Amino acid sequence: MLSHGGGLRLTAHDARTGTLRWSSTAVRETTWLSVVEAGVLLMPTGAVTVARQEPDGTESTREFNRDTLAVDTATGRQLWRRTGEVTAARGDRVLLAEWNATGDRARRLRMVRLSDGGTDWSRARGELDLWTSLVDGTTGRLLADLGTATPVWDAQGRGTPYLVARTVEPPGRTSVSSFDPAAGEVLLRGTIVPVLDYGCQQQDRLLACVTPDDRLVVTDVG
Repeated sequence: MLSHGGGLRLTAHDARTGTLRWSSTAVRETTWLSVVEAGVLLMPTGAVTVARQEPDGTESTREFNRDTLAVDTATGRQLWRRTGEVTAARGDRVLLAEWNATGDRARRLRMVRLSDGGTDWSRARGELDLWTSLVDGTTGRLLADLGTATPVWDAQGRGTPYLVARTVEPPGRTSVSSFDPAAGEVLLRGTIVPVLDYGCQQQDRLLACVTPDDRLVVTDVG
């Protein structure tokens, strides 16, 4: 649990009894908890908010984080802190994206080990647009260019993502596509009402998104 009263404090409790297991105040610049994988809690730090203009001309804001903090869930000990924001985690690996000043492009992708923060591979490709590219997690090889689409994963960042993008024609809709990793092809499935592309999550055939007026829309992609 992350509490803000009297300064930031991270605490862990026994799930059955509620007994305090450990407590730590070494969580500066952290505002929320990310994912737990392989006994490691990942926490975004160094939050930044910038104004931006979407491809359809609408104004929006982009929130992102400069760094990631890793904490041992058994002891509360800080394991490492690295530049980059979590984009996916699986097994003992996590993919970090180091953003440019406006937070819309990744200057560098880095695959690191959860256990010690060591780097498996690091890739700089000018300013790689992470939101429109899929890369191989093992090698860093570019798999597909997704245009203006945003990948939508499940809660654990696993499986094959659906892709959402704001439409130009017809205007005011959100397109939903599937991705074939074997062929590297994007297949249009249809359109839904306008949603916040960074506010979506998928589970099996279901796509859940938040609309600009804070409604939850769940779609069976089929």
